Amino acid sequence: RATVEGRVHQMAEKMRDGRQLLVVTIADDSGELNVLFTAGHGGNDIQPGQVVRFSGKAHQTGTRPIFLADPEYRIVETPEGISP
Repeated sequence: RATVEGRVHQMAEKMRDGRQLLVVTIADDSGELNVLFTAGHGGNDIQPGQVVRFSGKAHQTGTRPIFLADPEYRIVETPEGISP
């Protein structure tokens, strides 16, 4: 298990193997990490600019970068001008 925290840099909806995915990219001074949510497993209340803490199992497929899939999360900070 891993716990990471970072600011949401980017979000995208994608299809993979016939399933809808929400890809949340967080970043801090050490780099970027993708967090994947399958439909019905959360992430819908996350918005770009927020600081979010994720806890879950880290995965890696082949030589692709490490990612978290369907982790538990908590929104730590929402900057002014963004609706929580």
